[in-house]
Amino acid sequence: SNQDIVSHEKSVDERVLDVVRAAELLVNPTPRVYLHPPSSLKKKKTTTIVLSKHIVHPSSLEENQHSKPSYLPCEV
Repeated sequence: SNQDIVSHEKSVDERVLDVVRAAELLVNPTPRVYLHPPSSLKKKKTTTIVLSKHIVHPSSLEENQHSKPSYLPCEV
């Protein structure tokens, strides 16, 4: 139903895909953009997308920090 769609918040992955799709539209414009004079097509457009790292499950990282470290056997 429409209420399910409205209440659904986008996940990080969905938001990233939205940004990528928007960037693709800027790089590969639809044919209607080509109705402009040829001089405007000579301009080159670049798009930079910056993604930052984030921890999806911080609790698993904390658990790993409290566990005993594992050591590899080493001969001296």
